[in-house]
Amino acid sequence: MKDMSEILDEIGLPEEYQAIVMEVEVIARRILSYIPRGIKDYPEHGVVHSENLLLLFKNFLNNFSKSDLNFHFTYSEKLLICLSIWLHDIGCIFGRERHSENSVKLLEEIDEFKHLKNRIGASLFECLKYIIISHSSWYDFSKLPRNTIDPGVDLLKTCAVFRLLDACDLSSERVKVIYDILKKYGLLNQKSRIYWEAHLNIISVVFDNDVIIINCRNKESTEQLIKHFEEELESVNSIFCEIGMPKLKLHVVVEDFL
Repeated sequence: MKDMSEILDEIGLPEEYQAIVMEVEVIARRILSYIPRGIKDYPEHGVVHSENLLLLFKNFLNNFSKSDLNFHFTYSEKLLICLSIWLHDIGCIFGRERHSENSVKLLEEIDEFKHLKNRIGASLFECLKYIIISHSSWYDFSKLPRNTIDPGVDLLKTCAVFRLLDACDLSSERVKVIYDILKKYGLLNQKSRIYWEAHLNIISVVFDNDVIIINCRNKESTEQLIKHFEEELESVNSIFCEIGMPKLKLHVVVEDFL
């Protein structure tokens, strides 16, 4: 992976915002490195997942900067998405259930994050909590406030885009090496095995104008993952329609020859 500051440069964050993200990253990495011990039956929810999301966000921005679609982000929105990338899963330290709520709990309660509210201001901090808690599919977007919390943030758009990015981290990068070890030594939970193998068969997720392309080796083995992605995309598109943004489409490409 590229140097963090280089990626944040490509995302378009000013230096003062980059400094905030990198401070949070240091703390989040310590928590995320511990998390897989508690949820070993699930594919990667640690550091690799956050690194993948940063690259996905960069690619998302690159794609839409070249299109006529109305996807523009303020510096504040970019900052919040980058912070959410590192913070959204830290609540998994308590377990997988309702982890987004626990991520917000840690953000509000542990000393290491107390300075963040002062650094970004109360209104952006409030937006950050909504983005983190709403990334989980159980959260109903209708609960999001429709009033403006911060003038530099379209909260509905930012929450929807972050949920989409989180859902897009489907590729085999999430399970490489670990899957082989768990399988070889009989440590793989049979109930979750289908999800590990589904990730293993997804080659990449690519943004192409208003289409999200999932390249996979075997459509049957990835069926459940793709079905869940379709549900997430539907919830995201409902917000895009509400705020006058174009709907995104899904295209699945099977590359059996690879």
